Amino acid sequence: MDLFTQISILVTILLIVLTNIYYSKFGLQGRMIMRVVLPLMTFIVTIQALNAYYRPDAADRSQPAVVKQNVAAPRPAAEAPQEKDQRPQAVPVSGGGVTGGVPDVSTIYRQIGPSVVVVQRYDERRQKTGIGTGFFVSHSGDVVTNHHVLRGAVSADIRLSSGRVYAVRNVLAEDPENDLVMVSVDIPPHEVQPLPVRASMPAIGERVVVIGSPMGLEQTVSDGIVSAIRELEGSRKVIQITAPISTGSSGSPVVNMKGDVVAVACALMANGQNLNFGIPSERVSSLTPGSGYPLTQMSRAGSAFAGNTDEELKRRIEEARKRADDERARVVEERRRAREKMVNEGNDLLQQAAHHMSFSRWLDAFYAYEKALQICRQLDDVRGMAFCVENMGIAMEKYGRPDIAREYYHQAAALRSQRTGTPPP
Repeated sequence: MDLFTQISILVTILLIVLTNIYYSKFGLQGRMIMRVVLPLMTFIVTIQALNAYYRPDAADRSQPAVVKQNVAAPRPAAEAPQEKDQRPQAVPVSGGGVTGGVPDVSTIYRQIGPSVVVVQRYDERRQKTGIGTGFFVSHSGDVVTNHHVLRGAVSADIRLSSGRVYAVRNVLAEDPENDLVMVSVDIPPHEVQPLPVRASMPAIGERVVVIGSPMGLEQTVSDGIVSAIRELEGSRKVIQITAPISTGSSGSPVVNMKGDVVAVACALMANGQNLNFGIPSERVSSLTPGSGYPLTQMSRAGSAFAGNTDEELKRRIEEARKRADDERARVVEERRRAREKMVNEGNDLLQQAAHHMSFSRWLDAFYAYEKALQICRQLDDVRGMAFCVENMGIAMEKYGRPDIAREYYHQAAALRSQRTGTPPP
């Protein structure tokens, strides 16, 4: 309560006291004066009380002004805290790096290059009879490559990116049908950098990188996308990629931009452009290492990709495409038959409704048209829907319900305007 309010209240009280004294001295004359003075004093007291109740004190009035000044006053740009400058900034690295949070091909190569090896196959006279690519899948030095790369070998070895060579010891697991084999290698653990193998199919359009030894050219890098996933007989699948591969790339890891193996390169179509294929990595995950046996005891069974023959691969893909076309044709035929059956049922209902109308059985006709309307909706036949709704209105009008009939007439007009693209009347 401020000083002005206190003084006002004191003055008012003093006036009340003086008025009472005056009244006691002058009697009736004083009473007449009180009729004027007392309401005036009451009004003054009420105003002062309300003023004291709603008016904040000086301390309360000053605080909001200070807060408002602090919020509204802009800080000079030079004094504003530079939060962004305090954060570590991404520094471009020459020769490849991370772009937009996604590693580029150069980064992927540096990450997985040491895990990729050249696989060399020899006969009994130690003559080289073939070459391919492989990659480490365990810290113990196990290597996965294509089955056809080592099929028929008497001995084999691997060559690292550093140039060091280590002998293949035993076959741990093989899957001739999917053209995969896992072998053990006599190699020190510090030389091994296994790659993570994803146990699921990649997405179509996903970017991939391949590192292999096409035509014996080691550590060759190519990139592309997963262009398709093809189904072969026996519920088998192959992954079609656009990353270029050549003879010698068999067994190369196909990795995504996280460095996970999503496929094993296995075949190409020389007469096509960017038509290359890989075995899904989920088949690698299904290989179960055993106690091991010599290379000479490997299965001689072939696979769809043995030798990368174009004709065999074309035949398999053509068979898969034909099965897919046959399945699509079967589905289309089933849908055609189902539609034809529904059309016949609808026509029968319309004939029944017309028969009921001719014998003035209005309700029976109404229900028959209603059932036909449901079929027209399933067939998405707007014209048939409009016909049924209009005749439902006619049946209701004949039945003595013109109010309901008008609603059906309105719906029929709306359906016809929807079909012709014109606004309803």
